[in-house]
Amino acid sequence: MRDVQPSRCVLIVLVVILSAFSVAGQSNTGEVRLKVTDPTGLGLQSTVEIGSDANQLQQRFLTDGAGNLVVRQLPFGVYRIRVEHQGFSPYAGSIDIRSVLPTEEHVTLSVAAVSTFVTVKNTERPMILTQWKRLHH
Repeated sequence: MRDVQPSRCVLIVLVVILSAFSVAGQSNTGEVRLKVTDPTGLGLQSTVEIGSDANQLQQRFLTDGAGNLVVRQLPFGVYRIRVEHQGFSPYAGSIDIRSVLPTEEHVTLSVAAVSTFVTVKNTERPMILTQWKRLHH
């Protein structure tokens, strides 16, 4: 009976140690893999802002030339995302990180509307008033 007790204690100690390593190995962070393209599917180097009030995080990134970005070790939560590229309308959305598995997000930016302003200035006196005054004098 004495031989059974020590091997049982060793087994219990091993289970406790392995359990501690298992808990320590768990992560509460995830990863976002972002792809930014234009309407034709061409990748765009863009500015990306990711923020979360709950996690007190606000970071700015730049995608590579093909529009790819990987952000690692984001604590679980909901993040605001804003993507901008000159000549395109900005994108605003959200990403929910709830797993250690990567979250993939594809953002297609649309071409910005073109607006033109024309300012007309009259540097001469109006012709009608000038001629009207001459006729009545």
